[in-house]
Amino acid sequence: MIKTFKVPHYWLPGSRWYWVVGLALCLIVGGFSCAYLFSGYHQLAHWFINLNGCFYRNTQWGTDFFTPRIKSDGNMYCALAIGISLLGGLYSARHIRASGRSNGSRQFQIDTADATPVLICIVACYALWRWGNQMAMPAYDEVFSAQNVAGIHPFQAVAYYMLPNNHLLFNLLNNVFFSAFTDKVATGRVISLAAYTGFVVSGFFWLKHILHSRWLGLLGVLALSVQFPAWGFSFQARGYELYLLAEWGLIISLFSYLATAGKHWLYLNALCAITGYFCLPSFLYIHLAQCLFLACYMLLFKKKEVLFWKYQIAALLITFLCYLPALCFSGLDAIAHNSWVAPMSSYKTALAFSGWMFPYFGGYLTHIFSDVHLGGFSFNLILLLLPATLLLDKKNKLSVLYGGFYTAMWAVFFMIAIAMKRLPFERNLIGHYSITLMGVIFVIYRFTQWLPVKINGIRYFLFSVATILIGCHFISSNGFYLKNTLYEYEVNADYRAINNGISDIPTESSVAVSDEGFYAGYLCKMRGCRLSKCPTGTEDYFVKQHSEPLPAIIAMHYALVKTNGDYEIYKRK
Repeated sequence: MIKTFKVPHYWLPGSRWYWVVGLALCLIVGGFSCAYLFSGYHQLAHWFINLNGCFYRNTQWGTDFFTPRIKSDGNMYCALAIGISLLGGLYSARHIRASGRSNGSRQFQIDTADATPVLICIVACYALWRWGNQMAMPAYDEVFSAQNVAGIHPFQAVAYYMLPNNHLLFNLLNNVFFSAFTDKVATGRVISLAAYTGFVVSGFFWLKHILHSRWLGLLGVLALSVQFPAWGFSFQARGYELYLLAEWGLIISLFSYLATAGKHWLYLNALCAITGYFCLPSFLYIHLAQCLFLACYMLLFKKKEVLFWKYQIAALLITFLCYLPALCFSGLDAIAHNSWVAPMSSYKTALAFSGWMFPYFGGYLTHIFSDVHLGGFSFNLILLLLPATLLLDKKNKLSVLYGGFYTAMWAVFFMIAIAMKRLPFERNLIGHYSITLMGVIFVIYRFTQWLPVKINGIRYFLFSVATILIGCHFISSNGFYLKNTLYEYEVNADYRAINNGISDIPTESSVAVSDEGFYAGYLCKMRGCRLSKCPTGTEDYFVKQHSEPLPAIIAMHYALVKTNGDYEIYKRK
């Protein structure tokens, strides 16, 4: 049954209220930029420390991050931001006047028959999330984000880019919306569950459209939902699941725009680009792939997609404004030239790096498909190349477009990797992996359409069997890969070792930790201890890593009582 409902005009993209909000944000950016420009280095440093002086490596922030040189660079960024906000404000004001006041609404239709598969998607997401959440103990990176970013002042969370672990948007959401909660790992995992559900539900509606069946769409998206990286990060307090949702939103809005030419899809496309970049800068991989694909699409179909490019430029400008606090207080080098993105020193030329990269990429292939092999023969490379064959399916425009996007996606990835002489962590490719699996599923669907079978039920049966087998393959192997693949070490083993090591600290004791003692401190806190991230010398215990120097106040009043792996535990004398 089709039901029609009305959405008030002010909720729709392009309405008067959207431009009012845009104008307000431009004023805020302009105000921040002016305040930064007309404040001195020491004045800004003092203000930043006064927000919350107890943060990760606070003694190094003023020497390694916010320096007079960064302040000078920040002045340049703020001058540029003032120009952008001024143009944006004038543009918004013009649209406010042009739109006038409207009490109208727009009608939308909902097929109530979709309620059951959507409910199945939501229940499946929660069940899969709960399964993984119960198995996976908190990882170092989760605790780092929760303690050192989501647990500090919101402005510091977006301005202090201490490590690439700081997924800015994700940690800001965890910081702001769950400020009243003490366990930011738990709340972060809830945010990931919401993103995971959004990814699966939106994927269902798109697959329903392109597979021309809600039940085939449901089977397809459930297979996507249990792919190891997509499932594995659904219960992690990290930004990767939100990043995946943004990547799929980018693709769905792109293909929907090409099919309908609806301007609202470009709003969504730009929003997804901003969201993805604000989560992780590595969103560049997928965004550049989209731009390359559209450039080729324009040449092939002789179209001028001027409006599309306007929205891409707007998205990049807004992304710059989102990163403005980090650029002004941490510097560009913290984001673009940290040790995780610096070229590998072992390979001086692109050719030498390529000779190492392509064989090494075999390990990535294993994790895309959770190692599909039979009788010692691996099918991983074949499956990686399979979606590119959609380019040959010239009778179906969507097949050709998806095959083209897929080819552009991996081509751009390898070009960037070679140019940078650096492969990213696999988790940064969570969207690439998901899009690859989607390509395999779409090839299976198109293959069933090519079969010389007159009864559609046979085609549906074959597709259903294939997707169910794919899902079962991932479910059966996910427990194995969870042990040491998400972060390339055994999370649960480390958790147990450290938790057992701190068991001698009595519950309800006061415990201070060093900068690198955050993980042990978090476990102490979960056991009922009172945690202090900055030692005052009055706490009952102090925990630090071996490699860190012992603070003078601790050396005077504390004695080493236990060594636990990489940690040292001191007790007040």
